[in-house]
Amino acid sequence: MSLLSWVSILLLITLLYSLIIVVTTAKKANSVSLWLLSIAIISYSGSNITFLIKGGSDILIRWFNFSSLVCLVSFLFAMIRESKPIFARFPSYLIYLPFITLLFFPLIVHQSVIVNLLLGTFEIGCATVSIMMYGINHIKNKDSSEHLMAAFVFLTAILFYWFTPLNVDTKTLITELLIVPGIILITKGIKKKSK
Repeated sequence: MSLLSWVSILLLITLLYSLIIVVTTAKKANSVSLWLLSIAIISYSGSNITFLIKGGSDILIRWFNFSSLVCLVSFLFAMIRESKPIFARFPSYLIYLPFITLLFFPLIVHQSVIVNLLLGTFEIGCATVSIMMYGINHIKNKDSSEHLMAAFVFLTAILFYWFTPLNVDTKTLITELLIVPGIILITKGIKKKSK
């Protein structure tokens, strides 16, 4: 087994722990955003399971990664909606607007440049919006330090993956090792807020 497979197993264990915490919290809070986050975790777990089982199935791994990002974008939309007063909230169906991109993904799945551009845009967008949201929330309430640190860890992982001149396996290895503490931090923050 390669080192990348062991890191993928570590990531799966972390994702399972996170999924248990997020689903438990989502049941208590009845929060749409947490349910979307749990779907994103399941989808990202699917890409790691696919990697471990079928090593070279890049299209399926891309599909799982992209669907996870779509769920994360919807999660951020739901969080933005939930953070506003009731009279200022946008309609709830707009939360699910990013799922439209999943319909068009099969048309571009074989175009590596377009897929990478789409993945990079979604990833950097999610991390940037998270930093802004959690930064504002931390300034107001001083209770989002774990979320803010996690968003910075995710942004570091994303920037490392897209902007370093290393080979793909090394970049993937280091990026996934950075994602693990990010997941732990965000899970810790969700658990702390649910108390």
